[in-house]
Amino acid sequence: MVLRFILLFLLTYVLCGETTYGQDISGTWVGFYGKESNRNQYGLKFDIEVYNDSLIKGIRTQYFNSIDRYECFTISGVYNKAHATVYIVEEDTVHQTVSGYGDKGTYELKLETITGKITLVGKWKNATGGLFTSQTSKVWMEKTLTDTPHTPKPVVKKPPSEDKALTRATNVVDKIYIEASELDSIQIDITDDNEVDGDLVSLYVDDKTVLYKKELSYTPITYLLQLDASTGRKHSIKMIAEHTGSMPPCTAKMVITTPKNLYIVKIASNYRTNGAVEFILLDQ
Repeated sequence: MVLRFILLFLLTYVLCGETTYGQDISGTWVGFYGKESNRNQYGLKFDIEVYNDSLIKGIRTQYFNSIDRYECFTISGVYNKAHATVYIVEEDTVHQTVSGYGDKGTYELKLETITGKITLVGKWKNATGGLFTSQTSKVWMEKTLTDTPHTPKPVVKKPPSEDKALTRATNVVDKIYIEASELDSIQIDITDDNEVDGDLVSLYVDDKTVLYKKELSYTPITYLLQLDASTGRKHSIKMIAEHTGSMPPCTAKMVITTPKNLYIVKIASNYRTNGAVEFILLDQ
């Protein structure tokens, strides 16, 4: 009888452990400060990317009563798969549409299965020391692939017709001077430079489409660029917003690698303005 009980206990432990041990926590998590049974108007969202198997980077967004009142921080942390724990630090402010907030903190969370849902449960600790903010707060979060009833639902605007995209004003954010020997070996890596919220962009090289309606995320979109010196000394790569997601404009980080140099460029686009980088061939 005792042996049977022990075997049943071990089987239950293994089956329950499988739901949390080694879970992929990359993606979007939504929840609240406080217990799940005590949901309030303060919506909390993590956009998490796990890299090198255990390191975390991403964006934390807190909504205050509506999706128009929010603050965003970049976050970093560590995911301990063996213990199903997550430690996250709030770092730099990305966006803030409310005043009087902005205290940064740390999260100590545990990956659990509650009523069939994969959740992160734990607490937030104030690291700023503000006088008017709680020093600790309970946190409950659920991983989601779609909008749920307690997720602030973004209001997105429809883009104008695509044939007008190239007629928008263009903001040249950087000029890169390169040698002829570098023209055929340029690598472009583009990622979202803000919260991942559904930005769709197209890339044009000298007004010819090379990437079409790609969604920006924390994972780089890579394009290998080859330019032809016979067509002129100046060339451009233009980013066009096809969809600005829930938080306009489209903002991106473009890492440009040539055989001799590396450039990091911040670029943005909306339905009125395109962003561009120009390549200028040096005199030989």
